[in-house]
Amino acid sequence: MTPVQMTIIVAVTTCMGWCISRVTLWFLFSVPKKKHRVFFKPKTLLPILQERFAGDAAKAVSAHILPASFIEQQVSDPLLLEKLKPEIEKHVDHFLHEKLSTVFPLLYKFMGEKTLLQFKTAFLTEIDILFPVIMKKYAHELLNEASLEKILAEKITELSLQDIRKQLYRYAAPQIFAFQLTCAGIGFAAGLLILLLLKVTG
Repeated sequence: MTPVQMTIIVAVTTCMGWCISRVTLWFLFSVPKKKHRVFFKPKTLLPILQERFAGDAAKAVSAHILPASFIEQQVSDPLLLEKLKPEIEKHVDHFLHEKLSTVFPLLYKFMGEKTLLQFKTAFLTEIDILFPVIMKKYAHELLNEASLEKILAEKITELSLQDIRKQLYRYAAPQIFAFQLTCAGIGFAAGLLILLLLKVTG
């Protein structure tokens, strides 16, 4: 066997290894286009994974990361009320000093600053009591009407496969290149093995 023939065999097996890596990546991450479909509908792994991952991820998030009890606890957290208090006080002041005179003009005439301050204090005290209860009830009703699990699954399914593919190639580029080199290396080794077998049997 001439050196040229030996070189061709090794080159062909190396290219085959590289091509196998490219075909594998295509089946893993390719996004089929309908207009390119001729005899069959190519079913690559990425769309299947997105479909299945959407349901599993939504269940995991709903059950462990963002369960209904956690969301209810967060929205009824007293610290949230503390952050909202300045805005609430602002609206209460506006109601007592501006709207009350329009809604109850006669009552407003007999109310001094001390009385208005008492009303304000009473309103804010009542809000302190009602806020956690109302927010918890609101979160409970909202989660019952709009299933968090269903919403998450729909959002994940709606993600662009092209964007997912780009991100995968972006973050896993070194690993993908290493995989291609490994396949090419296996092809190269296979070529050398073929030459060795030919030499032994020849």
